[in-house]
Amino acid sequence: MRKFFYPKLAAMNIWKNRRVYVPYILTCICNIAMFYMMFYMNANPDLTTVPGSEVLATIMFLGVVVMGIFSLIFLCYSNSFLIKRRKKEFGLYNVLGMEKRHIRWTLCWEMAYVIVISYVVGFALGILGSKLLFLFLLKLLEVPAQFGFIISGEAMSGTCFWFLGIFILTLLLDMWQIHLASPVELLRGGNAGEKEPKAKWLLALIGMICLGSGYYIAVSTTNPLDALLLFFVAVILVMIGTYCLFTAGSIAVLKMLRWNKKFYYQTRHFTSISGMIYRMKQNAVGLANVCILSTGVLIMISGTVSMYAGMGDIMNTRYPHDVEYTVQGSGKENFGAAVEDRIVSSAQEAGIEIRSLNSYNSLSFSTVGSDGNLELLDYSSQAIGSINAADLVTVAAMTLEDYNRIMGEDKTLGGENEILLYPVKGSGDLDTLTIYGKEYQVKEVIDSCPYVGEMSTYVGGGYYIVVKDMAQLEELEALETAVYGDMASHVERVVQADLEGTAEEKEAFETSLNGEIDAMSAEQFSQETDLSYRADMKQMEYQSFYALYGGLFFLGIFLGVLFLMGTTLIIYYKQVSEGYDDRERFEIMQKVGMSKKEVRQSIKSQVLMVFFLPLLMAWMHIAFAFPMITRMLSALNMYNVQLFALCTVVTAAVFALVYAAIYGVTARTYYKIVEGI
Repeated sequence: MRKFFYPKLAAMNIWKNRRVYVPYILTCICNIAMFYMMFYMNANPDLTTVPGSEVLATIMFLGVVVMGIFSLIFLCYSNSFLIKRRKKEFGLYNVLGMEKRHIRWTLCWEMAYVIVISYVVGFALGILGSKLLFLFLLKLLEVPAQFGFIISGEAMSGTCFWFLGIFILTLLLDMWQIHLASPVELLRGGNAGEKEPKAKWLLALIGMICLGSGYYIAVSTTNPLDALLLFFVAVILVMIGTYCLFTAGSIAVLKMLRWNKKFYYQTRHFTSISGMIYRMKQNAVGLANVCILSTGVLIMISGTVSMYAGMGDIMNTRYPHDVEYTVQGSGKENFGAAVEDRIVSSAQEAGIEIRSLNSYNSLSFSTVGSDGNLELLDYSSQAIGSINAADLVTVAAMTLEDYNRIMGEDKTLGGENEILLYPVKGSGDLDTLTIYGKEYQVKEVIDSCPYVGEMSTYVGGGYYIVVKDMAQLEELEALETAVYGDMASHVERVVQADLEGTAEEKEAFETSLNGEIDAMSAEQFSQETDLSYRADMKQMEYQSFYALYGGLFFLGIFLGVLFLMGTTLIIYYKQVSEGYDDRERFEIMQKVGMSKKEVRQSIKSQVLMVFFLPLLMAWMHIAFAFPMITRMLSALNMYNVQLFALCTVVTAAVFALVYAAIYGVTARTYYKIVEGI
């Protein structure tokens, strides 16, 4: 054959099949661009200068892994659709005298064109988009923009090698299919349908059981830690149930519709239902894929948006005070007083107004139990492994004198075993609280306490109790020490301060104060060897929080867009495939008297039934998953359920509008194919 025969034939084939090739090439371009951008974010040296860079690097690496796996699966899926549409064409070449090795050479040249176009356009978009994406991330993190333009060689080479591997894999799969198929099979390949499937009631029952089990886990799980552990179990069950119900349940529903003679023998219903039943096995898998991807988009975007929008609430929950020092050891009273004095003097020097300054003694320790009956932990190697983390309950205690002074209350406790109770995480409907056999009478359940910050991060339950006096607090300490020994916690001196001023002024003050306390502690530590302290500075922690929640928000939006792109292309390919399969059938219908208007009505009926079922199913998945996701978010200190509900509703509404727009485009494409336009 002539020297340029294969390149010309390959170019001509791509042009003639542009209706299916253009979406495939666009898919390759988008995947390459997005993979490069995510790889660039992970490999960008400027990222190391951003506060919380370690957390961001982990999040970006996770994005690279997810993006790579998605690209592999989705490009293989897209290519399988493409090669199916072209089997008849290759069979015709084979019948006309081209050997299979010639067809393989043609495939190689077609793939070469795809690679060149995808790499050139994909890298161009990726390089331009990576800078914009990095600036967007810095904006989310509230970090000053860094100007300059960097092309990452590591990201470019990694992207080249990964997608070259994917392209070679798809080419080998195509060649293998051509090698195995006979000319007759190739000629029939594009039209290869399936026999009418039977209604598989057992599979439908399995689907209902799996879906119901997944929903039950999502609704009934109340502990945040259990929600984190069982979430993926529920996801797997719901995915299995979705595939089974779309595959078996949809066929059963369509056959029941066919049994309804009045409904079935309407022109638009007859053609659409009969066609859907005939190919429902293949169609159902595509619909299930769309449903699962749509659910993933809704969960990722609504969850990450709500966390980012509620970050102020999360910070205030975790760090209720601007400055907090927790001191342990024999010299804690003196060191705590010195810390208070230094806060006052440093604030005066910095011109910062102190809104409140308090100190008190506190004791916190871990227990296990429920319903107000708490036991101390057995730290033996045999017992520690059998403890369910969800059963852990943290108890913190302070004296009545400190509570009344700080909260401005005038509460009283009569007996030695009377307490005030504040449930941080757990039931407040308790008359008694038993700790290691000692019973305390709950005189009152209070609605606030001065120290809940760190306890809010614990995944188990938590109670804050107010005891009568220091003797009662020391009795609790002795009770705990008798069981825990060297692992016991001890009474701590807590110093808390709230400041007036801008975020920048507070951060500067906290940084300066921290250095002064460190210098002051050096001398104190030489005198009191068991003295130690911990500092929590709200403004100094903001950057690490922005790195975590801003990074998760960024990744959620990025992967949400990625999955939305996948959803769109699956729908498009499915509609194009159905259009080509239905063209001949509708031509026959028109020849026997069916008008173009009736054809359009039939198309609309079929597309509506197929198209919006996954969206409705995705909404149902989200509705049942909502309670479980709120528990998971509470483990990340996100307790604003109303905000998450609002984000979920808005995300679902926006997604529905995008979904409807996709419907409009694919319906027109489907109609054009059926009409032969």
